Amino acid sequence: MQAGGTNSGWYTGVGFWAKCKTDLQFAFAKAVDAAQDADVDSSIIPSPCSYSANTCNQYGVKNAVITKDWTYYKLYFSELLQDPNGTTFTSGIDKSKLMAFQIHVNPLSPRSGTASANAFDCYIDDVHFLSEAAPTHSFRERHMDNHGQQDHAQRDGIQDPRARAPLDGMGLRGLRHHS
Repeated sequence: MQAGGTNSGWYTGVGFWAKCKTDLQFAFAKAVDAAQDADVDSSIIPSPCSYSANTCNQYGVKNAVITKDWTYYKLYFSELLQDPNGTTFTSGIDKSKLMAFQIHVNPLSPRSGTASANAFDCYIDDVHFLSEAAPTHSFRERHMDNHGQQDHAQRDGIQDPRARAPLDGMGLRGLRHHS
């Protein structure tokens, strides 16, 4: 990737193939722009976020499952959300300064008890940009609740005050490959 990031303004997302030895829960697939990357050079973003001050709030899809079968996944930029527990929020990912695509594996966190390591053995292949339009039932759609107020997308720790989350996959769309 070039020093200033990649200008992916004409792309709609990232596609990739993946499989794990066993179904992997709690994957956090994310696309990182310069404003949410503390390692970015200050000539690109004068005041980048700080990991130590917990001001980086990257866009992604949380709590996704990567299956044990080769599956093609699509991660659309228009459906990426920031964590509601973050301290900084922006109006959307800056596709002109895309710095990274990452898959972060979160620990297993039971409702009671201690979190434990989430062991994984996975393969990722053919990571590439998408140019197709995102589906029309995206996270960005607006819905009103019974009182005429804007509803909030709240699903597994992800919130987008602009929309209601669809219940079919939380933004990471997988298509199984049948061979």
